Amino acid sequence: MLHNYCAMNHIAMEYYHIDDGRMIRNPGGKYVETYPRGIENLVILDGKPFNMDASLSKTWYHNASKDASQAGLKELKQKFRNAYEFMKAMGVRSDSFLFTTFNAYKNLLRSNGRHYPSLRRFLPCNTKATNSYQNCTGVAYLCNRFFDVTCTKFLEQRAKAENNPELLFNNDNYALSELVQFVWRSNVRVREACQPVYVWIPDRRMRTLLQDFQERADKTLKKRALLQGTWKSRPVTPNLKRRLARSNRRKADLYHAFAMLKAKRFLL
Repeated sequence: MLHNYCAMNHIAMEYYHIDDGRMIRNPGGKYVETYPRGIENLVILDGKPFNMDASLSKTWYHNASKDASQAGLKELKQKFRNAYEFMKAMGVRSDSFLFTTFNAYKNLLRSNGRHYPSLRRFLPCNTKATNSYQNCTGVAYLCNRFFDVTCTKFLEQRAKAENNPELLFNNDNYALSELVQFVWRSNVRVREACQPVYVWIPDRRMRTLLQDFQERADKTLKKRALLQGTWKSRPVTPNLKRRLARSNRRKADLYHAFAMLKAKRFLL
């Protein structure tokens, strides 16, 4: 939104990123997508026992709460149970699990009058700048994020009037930024950590945004390793080898755990 405001008011912009606590100017001061440390440790749950066709927006929650059959909420709670049991089977403890949705609708996730998992593991989806949850190795993100429609419509009208596409607001970039900010409250932010962090995102749009982001990060990581291996003066570092190995283990771990849980009839 700040970019759109500056573009609308003809204010010059330069982009910086943080590396090891230092502010680094991007090449040419332009926007460049960067990938946070630890992204190779993410295991994104994907498959029929976990995914939903519904868009878990605020509108969906509002409509689901008015539905007499409660069909949508029942499906969501069953998928939630599947994901939580999956993570527990993979070693995620109850005190190292974290989940979120829109604060106004968190009580819709109750079953038989109680929350499962406990509401003590809930954190509002707009939480930022806290290290209090960096022990968490399981994260559930039960919402589909969009910026305020009044603002985006205003920018759309200005972009059309001025024939300036730079004024258009990118809701996908906003949603991905909010999702990454939340997931990085977990153990994935810890530099020394090498254990997988399991992430469940039932909404297709949000899940795909993170999967595509991770895929781009993987390609960049492998390209960097290839370049380092080509330059005799810059051999592949042990740390880069470890990151690549963890990246390659993610899918193998996921398929193994899925087969194990299916055999035990955890997943419905």
